[in-house]
Amino acid sequence: MRSNRAFTVSIDQQGIVNLDVPGRDALILGPEEAFDLLDFLFTHRNLLASRSGDIAERQAETQKECK
Repeated sequence: MRSNRAFTVSIDQQGIVNLDVPGRDALILGPEEAFDLLDFLFTHRNLLASRSGDIAERQAETQKECK
């Protein structure tokens, strides 16, 4: 299981993925659907890493300004 402020995701022994987002219905994916999602995210990993890095950098700058 993995959790952060946006979601909680878990996977069981049969490969069923459960994605919980606060305030929304749970999304349950079978192994094939979960693999398709993983493949899509992996294909776009450089974009995701870049955007995540940009956000972390802005947050660090904001924290410096607040101090």
